[in-house]
Formats: sequence, structure tokens, C-alpha cells
Amino acid sequence: MKIAIADVPEASTGVSLELQSIDGINENISANTAIGTIRTQDPDEGDTFTYTFIDGTGATDNALFEIVGDSLRIKESPNFEAKNSYTVRIRSTNDQGGFIVDNSFSIAVKDINENPTDLSLTPQTIAENQPANTEVGTFSSVDPEGNTGTFTYTLVAGTGSDDNAAFTISGNRLLANGPFDVDANGAKTSYSVRVRTTDGQGLSFEKQLTVVVTPVNEDPTGIGLTSNQVDENVPNNTLVGNLLTTDPDAGNTFAYALVPGAGGDDNGAFTIVKNDTTNVYELRTNAPINYEAKTSYTIRVRTTDQGGLSFEQPLTVTVNDLVEAPDNQAPTDLSLTPSDILENSGDNAIVGTFSTNDPNPSDTAFTYTLVDGVGATDNAAFAIDVDPVTGVSSLRILSSPDFESDKKSYEIRVRTRDVGGLSTDKALTINVQDVNEAPTQVNLSNLQVQENVPANTAIGILTTDDLDKPATVFTYEFVTGAGSTDNNAFTIVKNSAGDYELRINASPNFETTTRPYEVRIKSTDGDNLSTETQIKINVTDINEAPTGITLTPDNEVDENVVPGTVVGNFQTTDEDDKATEKTDYKLVTGEGDTDNSLFTLTQDGQLSINTTPNFETKDTYTIRVEVADKGGLTFTDQVTIKVKNLDDSDPTQLNLSKREVEEKTGLNTPIGILTTEDPDENSTFTYTLVPGFKDNDAFTIERNANNDYVLILKNPADFDTKPTYDIKVRTTDNTGRSLEQEFPIKVNPVNEAPTKLELDNTELTENTTNPVVGKLITTDPDQSDTAFFYTLDAGFGDNAAFTIVGDTLQINAPPDFETKDSYNIRITSRDRETGGLSITQAFRITIKGVPEAPTALSLSANTVDENSPINTFIGTFSTKDDAGDTHTYTLTAGDGSEDNAAFEIVNNPINGNVELRIKVVPDVETKDKYSILVKTTDSTGRSLDQKFTILVNGLPEAPVITASTGTLSYTEGSGAIKIDPGIQVLDVDSPNLTGAAVTLIGYVPGQDSLGFTTQGAIQGSFDAATGILTLTGTATQAAYTAALQSITYTNSSSNPNTTNRTVRFTATDGTNTSNITSRPIQILATNTAPTIATSAGNLAYTENSGAVAIDPAIKVDDVDSPTLSSATIALDNYIAQQDLLSFNNLNNGITGNFDAATGILTLSGVASLANYQTALQSIQYTNLSSNPTLSDRVVRFSVTDGAATSNIASRSIQLLATNTAPVVTASSGILSYTENSAAIPIDVGLIVSDADSDVLRGQR
Repeated sequence: MKIAIADVPEASTGVSLELQSIDGINENISANTAIGTIRTQDPDEGDTFTYTFIDGTGATDNALFEIVGDSLRIKESPNFEAKNSYTVRIRSTNDQGGFIVDNSFSIAVKDINENPTDLSLTPQTIAENQPANTEVGTFSSVDPEGNTGTFTYTLVAGTGSDDNAAFTISGNRLLANGPFDVDANGAKTSYSVRVRTTDGQGLSFEKQLTVVVTPVNEDPTGIGLTSNQVDENVPNNTLVGNLLTTDPDAGNTFAYALVPGAGGDDNGAFTIVKNDTTNVYELRTNAPINYEAKTSYTIRVRTTDQGGLSFEQPLTVTVNDLVEAPDNQAPTDLSLTPSDILENSGDNAIVGTFSTNDPNPSDTAFTYTLVDGVGATDNAAFAIDVDPVTGVSSLRILSSPDFESDKKSYEIRVRTRDVGGLSTDKALTINVQDVNEAPTQVNLSNLQVQENVPANTAIGILTTDDLDKPATVFTYEFVTGAGSTDNNAFTIVKNSAGDYELRINASPNFETTTRPYEVRIKSTDGDNLSTETQIKINVTDINEAPTGITLTPDNEVDENVVPGTVVGNFQTTDEDDKATEKTDYKLVTGEGDTDNSLFTLTQDGQLSINTTPNFETKDTYTIRVEVADKGGLTFTDQVTIKVKNLDDSDPTQLNLSKREVEEKTGLNTPIGILTTEDPDENSTFTYTLVPGFKDNDAFTIERNANNDYVLILKNPADFDTKPTYDIKVRTTDNTGRSLEQEFPIKVNPVNEAPTKLELDNTELTENTTNPVVGKLITTDPDQSDTAFFYTLDAGFGDNAAFTIVGDTLQINAPPDFETKDSYNIRITSRDRETGGLSITQAFRITIKGVPEAPTALSLSANTVDENSPINTFIGTFSTKDDAGDTHTYTLTAGDGSEDNAAFEIVNNPINGNVELRIKVVPDVETKDKYSILVKTTDSTGRSLDQKFTILVNGLPEAPVITASTGTLSYTEGSGAIKIDPGIQVLDVDSPNLTGAAVTLIGYVPGQDSLGFTTQGAIQGSFDAATGILTLTGTATQAAYTAALQSITYTNSSSNPNTTNRTVRFTATDGTNTSNITSRPIQILATNTAPTIATSAGNLAYTENSGAVAIDPAIKVDDVDSPTLSSATIALDNYIAQQDLLSFNNLNNGITGNFDAATGILTLSGVASLANYQTALQSIQYTNLSSNPTLSDRVVRFSVTDGAATSNIASRSIQLLATNTAPVVTASSGILSYTENSAAIPIDVGLIVSDADSDVLRGQR
């Protein structure tokens, strides 16, 4: 007999997770990396499974993972330092039998070494002018592992490495290769380096760092004056010039004082005053200045910068000799230019400036005052101001003039007074000129419009208010701005009468208009002046007919209601305000009035039915309704009223399609579908759990995709704790009729896998002889499962090193921490000896080390550069010892400790490193290596001694360059002068130099230049763009010294910039650059006298020719002054009463005065070169005599710029006489002659004369 065994699906026994590495996953793996495979233990071969995350114990990190097939993937990149383990809870569902098994898993994150993440330099600044090898700061690194161990630092190429060559790294210190100077032309104030930090395992990080060079205040190097000349006879407190300082530091401010010392002999004749307006220090006179008594003064001045550094220098002030004027004479006239003012110029507007005619050329400064007298009517309306800079006096009106106020002119009386106190008065008239003024207001003749008027209706006429009379013609336009909201609703039209009308573009509606219309209109007069006005236009209301009626709440009435039941209330649609609009309703005949008789309608709109409606007999009614508003306007409409059918049957049966559930099926498991039996075929139903009934709280009712009502078990069922549920459900139809029914729900049991496997100890002490590691403990949801069977998974990790005896894990041999500090194993626990369900768990057994002595002591670096400063960093100590142990380091006596005293061991408080630092300045020529002995001691007191040799690196040393003391004084026009014939260059370790640079601080292109005399192999090149002279070529120190001593400074300008210059010298030996040395240059300007040139040839002047221009082509020039202050025209061979020089006053600031006693015409007043040339070209010669002296006259011209007088240019005048006829003059009256009288003289008083001849040649 053959018996066939039918295979039936069996429940899965366990679910496990096999990680790719038993001891966990590496930190920093990419997001979405597969980290392991999920396996299901199941008796049935070939079954397939679906894996999902579920809530419960161990589900903390479910959201951070995803399951793809049987692969577990992590959704984020893990970071050991942030989170060193994850826990997930996974469910395996058998695709064939639906069996489920759950398990939670712990996933360890393994720490791996990571690149440093940042580095810093502390500090990141260095003061300028520091020597080579000066420490900028020390480096420190940030590492994710919190590693404070040794890092190495190097300069590397890349972004931000522009200035790497300027620095060197020694240990963790950044050193400058040479001095920095922030004050030189083109100098840098910050440097960019790129640095790499590398940890002990070779991982690195690079970063761009900026080193800032901080300026150091330096002594001033020179003092100058903007002008070092002063005219004789000036009053006390006259400005000589402004004081200036040459200082290597840009932006410094200075204070000045007169101090005793060499060159300070005349300090008492001057004072230094700070101008509070310009913040400039001025040198002013403090005593009378007389050229005849003293031609120059010497003073000693100290300049002090804001940092307290100072410099002293003697200065020379030269006195200008002036032609001294004769006795003072009173002014002859004054004028105001302009003398008119525009109306509305504003309060305190300037009318014009005053000028005075005065016979004295030296009188150039006048004071003006308003005085009483004739013409002083309006003095109170004005004030006179004096410009503190130019000294010009101006007339200021106190209140803005208004032409329309009938005040069209003002009368004032002004007095001008010269410096000698002489004065003259004059009455002046100030005329007010009318100006057109802007309109002030736009008006509209009508500001309201009735609703419903046609589009394009004219609202009103636009007019404008304007102060100017008579009114001008205006144009109008819309503009944007406040009140322009409705501009687009209107149009401005000019009508046939020439008026501008405002027209509305569309018919207005009062009911839809929530506010007045707002427009903004601009009115512009004939001169394009305008005003804008916001205008509001109101819309007025008119009555309108209703447009509709509505029955509320709806056009429906239930069947079977009693007669008189209210169906609803009518409401009317009317554009007029419903709050004030009264309406009357009534039923009227016409289309749709079929059922009027079956209803009653009140006047206020309430509709009632007069009969009992029956849906089965009549399902609709029609009536005709009319409504009238308070103005008698009506609206009529047909209204249909529906009869509503009602329902009244109860449900009879409540059904549930399924009444059992498997345990552990998960959250929200569907049980069955609810249905209801009811006599009413069209009824619909809702379902609810009856509150408070037994197990109702464990369930809920929801609708599925087919709109069926489904009974849902909220949480997984557990047969062991509850094998059945009792519930009660209520069904309710659409009319509110209901039925309740009780149902039992049966729970079907299934076997469950263990959920947790634990080991009560995972740590062993090295060298232990006790083999027991710990006890294994299994957690299983089935209370009947109390015995479990444990196995080590063959071939996994370090499983071969362990054995399981019962529920005890044992190690097979004593562990050694130094050989292996941890073991990875994997164990499976089953709830049946054969078959059954299981759980697999990985464990790490850590070995605890016991203290042992250090085995090695190392120093990260053992070299130091010569000339390094005291406390220079050498290297960092580290000890090989038990992991995690701490160590102290000391210099100890013994073999190799000969040089211990030259060093010290320091704990770095920033990075925690223990550093070796040198306590002396090493010099390779004196000692090239040191020997020290160091002891390292661990936390248990165990120690190790180690000998170290420190080697000294020889370095090339920079040249030293020394300039002479003092300031070079350079006077304008001096040509090339050697800057420093005593400068010296020295280099202790190189016989030759390869180059030098000479930089001119304060360089002025086009003026300054540096010259150089070639010295053998040394070539020079001057850059006119930067002011830098570069020397190149390999030559001896002596040759370079001679080359630098030969360098010259030249200023080619005839009007040089007098700001002090500073010359800076550096030299290089090809490896290192020297210090910077400098010498200041003081530029002393000399005033170049103006020049004057007359035309060639003589002027021929014929007697009686009147006034003739002496030289219309005369020329004047001044290379360093744009203005002249006076001119002198002297007439040699001057004949009083005959010769006359005259001047055409062009009101250009120049006045003229002819001295008839000396024949000298003097022009005075500060004016431009062009104005003086025009004035000189206008000078005329006149001979007033009819018998002139015919000797030639010579006209000599000279001009002055206030400090120096020009050459004398002359032109001769040749006089040509003409013969003047004799003149016979008879006596007055009539001669009486008596007949027969003897001969008598006709005119005994007759006079005969001839202006140019004493001899007459005949008479008749």
C-alpha cells in the first residue's frame, strides 16, 4: 500500500539579517547603499517572502532605511560621531501561506578615519617691518574623530596660493620670509596662502588663509609749507602757508608747534593756528614784517602724529619786497553787481557782490555797511555778508521778494571803507524782477453726476487759479499720483467755446459705486508751469425697477403637511438699497397662474399652501407672482413649487460576511463586510460600533474602495492573551431608523519566532583563564516556548574561537589585547531542537587591556632653522603604549642629556599637543646639533627614556642696508641731486648681490624722476608709471653700494608739488631681501616771476591824435600762478600836463589809477592772466599839448603775482608834430571913428599867437 503525504504550508520559523560585515557598517558610505540581506527561516523549501518595516520594539530607525526585495538599504550616509548604531524592526510575510514572523535588529556603525575638516591659524596678523623668520601664528586642525594628535602642515599650490613664496612653515608655525611694508607704492596689506594639514594616517584637508599685515606707526620724516614767502607790511595774523608733513604712514593726522632749537631764532615772529573749518594748521605772522629790516626768518617746527611720534625741522620764510604806496586816499565809488533780484528768490537770497573804486592800488580790501541817510528807506530788509574764504562782501535780502505785493524796488544806502579808515557812501536801488509763477489750483464747475447718464456726458468745466494777472491760457491733462484712481473713467475735451470739459467715459451706476470717483488733473500755463489737484465726483442715486424674485429656503414642500403651512418667503433682486427699499407682493393672473388659488401670499412676501399636498397625486404646483417697489416699479415671474416624497420603514437584518481573524496579522486588519436588509428598496445605510460595548474599542468601521462598510481590527490579535472578541454594531438608514446586532470574532493561533537574542556580557579581560564569556537569553512572544537551542553559525567571523555549552558562551583560549582587541561572532537561537522558528544575532566581544609600560617614544621633527627666536617650536612628542593611555613628558638626566638646558617641554593649550621648544637662538656656525634625553610616563607611572638629536639648519641671511640720517632738501630748479652719497649695503654670507629696488613714496608722475649711473654689470631701469628704479645684475657689495650712492632725484616742474617725498631702498642677494631703509626729500618751491613781452617796433604818435593803444599785442604769462595782483606802467621822459596814460575798466576785478605827478599808471586787483593781458592791451597814450615836446617817450611795463615781480618790458613812443596855424584874437566892442579924424589904431588890444612858432612870415 502506498500512502501519499500531502504537503501543506507551514509557518516561517524566523527572520534574520545578514550584514555584509558582521561587526557593522562603515560610516560615510553613500546614501541608498545595500548593507545586508534579509533571510527567512521556513520549513517549506522554495517559498518566497515579502519584507516590510513594522512598528514595535526596536523600530526606532525604520524611517532611515528601505527594503528593496530582500536587500536592506540605508537612506542616509551614516556618521559614527553622530550616531553609532541603528535599530529596525522587520516583518517577513510568506507569499504562499500568508504566515508572518517579526524580528528587530541592531546595526552597528563602524568608526573609520576621516579627513580633517578644517584648519585655522592663530593669530592671522603680522606687524609690518618685522625681520625674516618672524612667527605669524600657529596652526591647529579640526578632525571628525576629535583627534588632537599630530598634524603636519605644508604650503601647497592651488586657489589662494598667490603669496605662498612669502612664507615658510616650521612645525605648526607659519613664518614670514622677510619684512612687509604696507606703506610702499603698490604694497599689499594682506597675503593669501594655501595650506594643507595631514593627519597621522595621511588624510588631508586644504584651505586658503589670509594673513593681514597690520601697519606700525612710524616717525614722520619731513615738514613743509604750502608757501614759504610773505609780503612786507602785512598785518599781524596774516597767513603765510599751511603746514604739511611727510610720513610713511598714509592717513595720519598731525599737530604742529614752534619749538626751540637749531633754526628757531625767529619763532617769536610767528604763531601756528589750527583752522577749525578745514582742520589745517596754518603758519601766521605775529609781528610786523619789513623787508628793509629783515629779508628772511628761520623757525623750528615740530610735527607730532596721532600716535605721539614726532619730527623737528627748521624752515625758512622769505619776505617779499613791495613798492610801498603813497598816502592813503578815500574810495571814489562803489557798485553792486548785479543790482536786480528775481521775485521768490527765497529768504536770505544773495542779491549781488560789492566792489569799490579806490585811487590807492594797495587798497584791495574794503568793508561795507548799511548806513542811514538819503536812500536808506529799505536798509532793514537787507544784510551784508563777508565770505570767510574769499573776503568778498555780498548783499543779502532777508525775506523773499514778491513782485505782486506792489514792492517792485528797494532803496538802500551803503558805505565802503578802506583799510585806512577812509570811506564813501552811495544810495543804491534794488529792482525786483517779475517771474511767472505756477498755477495754484484746478477747479471743476460741477462735482456730481446722476447715475445712468449716457457715456461721454460732460460733468463740468475746468478752470485754474493763478497768481499771475492777467490769467494766461491753460491746458489740462490727467496725471498719476494721489487721487488718480479713476483717471481712466474720464476724458478731458476742449469744446467749441474753447473751454475744457470733463466727460465721463461710461454710464455710472450708483449701486455698484462704493465711493466717489477720484481724478488727478494737471493744469499747465503758457510757460509750462503747472499745478496738480485731486478732484472727487459723487454719483447721485435714482429709483430702478426690481429685476428678480426668489423663494427661500427653496421651492419645495413636504407631502402631507397641513393647510396653512408656510412654504417660504420671497426675496426681491433690486439694485436700489434693500435696507430702504419697500416691496409689495401679490399673486396675479397670467402665464403660470394655474395653482394661484391653492396658495396665499402676504404683502410682505410670505407664501402659504391652502391644501394638504400628496406627492403621489400631484408632485408640482405653478403660481404667478408680482412684486412692486416703493416707487411703483414692478417685476412679474412664474414660480414652480415641488412636493417632496417621504420614507417610513425600519431595517430588519444586519449581516457580517466573516467572523474570524489570524493572530499577528498586523495593524488595521479587515474582518468582513457589513450589509443591511430593509423593506425600503431605495434606503441607504451607515454603520457604527455601539459605544461602551465589550470589545468595540478594539475595532473600527471604514469604507473601502467599493464604498462597502468594512469591520477593521485596529491592532494585531494575540491568541495567548485574547482568543475571542465580542462586539455590537448599529445600522441606520437615511431616515434615521436603526437596528443593532451582536457578533463574536474568533482569533486563530499561529506559532511565532523569537524576537530577541541577548548576551549578558560582551567584555573579557586579556589573559583571563576563565573561559566563560556570558549567558545567552532569548525573548519569545509564545509563553509556552521556554527552552531554546543555540548554535554558532559555521564559518562566520571569529566563531571558531568560541564554544556554546547549553546557554553559556565560552572562549576557547585566553585572549591577548595587543594581538586582538575584539571578536565578531554570530549566534542563532531556535525555539525547537529541530525545525522551529529562530533568531540570529551578531555580537562583538571586546577585550579589555591591562596596563603595560610604554614601548616607544617619538618626536615629530628634529630640526630647527638657525636664528630662530627663543621659544621656537621643534616638534610634537607621541608615545606607543596601551590604547587610550595618557602620558607626561620631562627632560631627564642621563646619557644624551648634555643640551637639556637649551630646551623646554610645553603643553599646547589650543590643541593639547606636548611640544619641544628651544630656549636659545641657534647658530649653525657655533653649534650644528643638540643632544637631549626625554622621559615619557604613562598614567600608571610606567616610563621610558629616549635620546634625541636636534639638528640646526643653516639658512642664507638677508643683506642689511643703511641710509644716512637727516632729510635731503631739494630746491625747485636744482637739477639732479644725489639722494644719499653715504648709503651702505652689507651681506654677511654672500659676497655678491643680484638686485636692488629704489621706490619713491609720494611719487608725482611728470615731475619726479630717479637717475642712475651704470656701475659695471649693474643695469638700472626707472618705471615712470610707478616711480620705482630697479637695479639688476650680479655684482659685489661694493659695486652695489656705489650704484645706490649714485642714484639722483630730479624734479622737472617749474611749479612742483611740494609734498615731501620718501625714497625707500632695498637690496637682494638672490635668496633674501634686505630690510627697508629710507631717506625723506623736502621739496622747496621757488616762486617763478611772471613774464611780460611787448611787440617789436615803436609806436608812432602824431600830435592831436587823441588816445592811442600803446601795445594791443602785449603778452603776459606766469608758470606757477593763474592770477596776477597788480601791474605798473611807467612813462620815461614824462612831461606833466602833456602826457596821459588811460585804462579801459572792463569790470573784471582790475582797477586803474594814473599818478599825474609821476606819470605812473598802476593796475590793481587779483585777476586772471587773461584779464590782465586784456587790461594791458587796452592802455592808451594821449598827448594833450598842441605843441608837444618831441623827445621819445619809453613806456615800461611790469606785473606782479603778489610774491614776485616780472621783468620790465618796454615800448618806445615816437612823437610826430604838426604845424599849428597862428591865432589872431581881436578886442571886443566897436571902434568909433569921427569923420576927418586923423589915423587911429584899429585895435590896440589885438593879440597874435602861434603855439609852435615864435616867428611869423607875413600879415595882411
